[in-house]
Amino acid sequence: MKVSEGDQLKKGDIIARIDTLFMSYQREYVQKQQQTARTAGVVSPSVQTEALDVQINALEKEKVRIERLVKEEVLAKSKLDEITTKLDAVKAQKAAALQQVQKQNGGSLGTSSALDAQVAQIDEMIARSTIKAPIEGVILTTYVHQGELTGAGRPLLKMANLNHLILRIYLNPEQLSRIKIGDKVEVYNDMGGNDDRQYEGTITWIGEEAEFTPKNIQTSSMRSTLIYPAKVKVANDGYIKIGQYGKAILPKQDVE
Repeated sequence: MKVSEGDQLKKGDIIARIDTLFMSYQREYVQKQQQTARTAGVVSPSVQTEALDVQINALEKEKVRIERLVKEEVLAKSKLDEITTKLDAVKAQKAAALQQVQKQNGGSLGTSSALDAQVAQIDEMIARSTIKAPIEGVILTTYVHQGELTGAGRPLLKMANLNHLILRIYLNPEQLSRIKIGDKVEVYNDMGGNDDRQYEGTITWIGEEAEFTPKNIQTSSMRSTLIYPAKVKVANDGYIKIGQYGKAILPKQDVE
């Protein structure tokens, strides 16, 4: 666990690593199998047929010599047939040897490819064991610490991008009729006294249905009416805090 509460992270920064010791041992074992398969399994065709190539070369030269002697009627034609038969037999032997080597190498290469796939699978599992920041933001809360056990679906921490925060406001029907998504409004954070700071906010969402007034609305005049929720996106200069109350100023009327 490489982070703690309050740390500012960029997207992709490493947050934590799940223990991958067992997977590392698996990877090392498969790699040793790969090395053994590549060293002992693949055979060079030229090495296996070298002796046969020597025989074929000698028989071909002998065949040329006998053909000349048969043409000169020094030797009988049966001698030519005999050397031709021997040459064909050795060539057939070479073809069989090459086929055997190809079959053997094919099996070895297939084994090597399967081991390559296993290594890639283990590498992917190890990569997924590295937890990275999904967004740019600040660590608000950590739920586990280094060395602790955790399970699937259990949160490790809470983080948020504090560069922009959302102020949730509530509108009565009359106020709703005066705004639309994309409109700019004045926003004040509730610092107490005369220390409220002014910001520019943008309406990013307006609820489609009315709802009863939430419990955190303090104005008594709105408690008996149905209102519409909306969201205002505000650029944060560092003074706005999560959960802090704020106020949005519409063109003609305040909404808290």
